[in-house]
Amino acid sequence: MAELATDKVRKEQAQTPEQRRAIFHGKLSRDYELFRLACPHYENLEQAVVDKIKARVRRTDQDSIRVLEIGTGTGLTTGKILEIDPRITIVSVDREIMMLKRAQAELPEQVIEGRLALRQADAMAFIRNQPRESFDIFASAWTLHNMDSEYRFKLLRQIFRVLKNGGLFVNGDKYNKDDRQKHQRDLEWQIRKLDVFRSAGRRELYDAWKAHYLGDDAPSVSMSESGSLRTMGSLGFVDMAISDRMRLEAVMVANKPL
Repeated sequence: MAELATDKVRKEQAQTPEQRRAIFHGKLSRDYELFRLACPHYENLEQAVVDKIKARVRRTDQDSIRVLEIGTGTGLTTGKILEIDPRITIVSVDREIMMLKRAQAELPEQVIEGRLALRQADAMAFIRNQPRESFDIFASAWTLHNMDSEYRFKLLRQIFRVLKNGGLFVNGDKYNKDDRQKHQRDLEWQIRKLDVFRSAGRRELYDAWKAHYLGDDAPSVSMSESGSLRTMGSLGFVDMAISDRMRLEAVMVANKPL
């Protein structure tokens, strides 16, 4: 794919983390549903995250299960996690107020009942203020890849701190295949799928999502399978595994030792 090597692309890849996160503000958060057409396995990956949590919850007899979610998004994953078991409560954190408003509109009963607490905050700032070993499960989908490597490492360390001993980490996200050629083919496939935005007359969305996907491939941001497994191990996690591969995305599962 020749256009992946243009000066414009290199400029897009050089975006700062704040610039990359800003892509989702405003117009993109209002058109979030259109993205599902550009990424047909979107809901399948979210369901894979839910299934990992469900398998863990079914094996525990504790009275309550506290979940920390980073990246609320539309609340789709949040709602599915809450449906797993009435013992589950979730604290869900997102920087984008429009997403939080949508999640609250989708899950009003859960908020009223106290099973769901929505928080607008920077993930690091929020988690640093949480007590040690205060959550049973960490869950996220399509969020951690937005962060530069240094920030993400520090955040993962904080996640490890707030997880209880024996706690579960589940993240559905962009984990690059170690085989660079296979990863490049997946990236080119995804860029082609973005044509749905141009077909819908939304060139600005095409440009924004393309910039985001190419930015995800920048060395300061990208997450490789082997590198991510090493990072998790260095932080103290055990039983790490990457599964449910869907093109650029996969699910990382890990545990905090008992």
